[in-house]
Amino acid sequence: MIDYQSLEEYVLINSKRQRVECLSRNSEGLWILENYASEHKIFTLKSLDFTEILDDLCEDVTFDTLAEKASS
Repeated sequence: MIDYQSLEEYVLINSKRQRVECLSRNSEGLWILENYASEHKIFTLKSLDFTEILDDLCEDVTFDTLAEKASS
């Protein structure tokens, strides 16, 4: 059985454009959403002591610019 009470962060990575969403549980147990879409924004996972610039995180990914324009 999985203990979901110990889950601290949940990350969603968009595969079509440079965007990451991170849900983090705060000290009251509420989930806080942080969006990372700016290319120079610093992406942080506190539970793993991990920090990276979003550009570097998506360094080897080629996004479809036509799909991005259509969804805007």
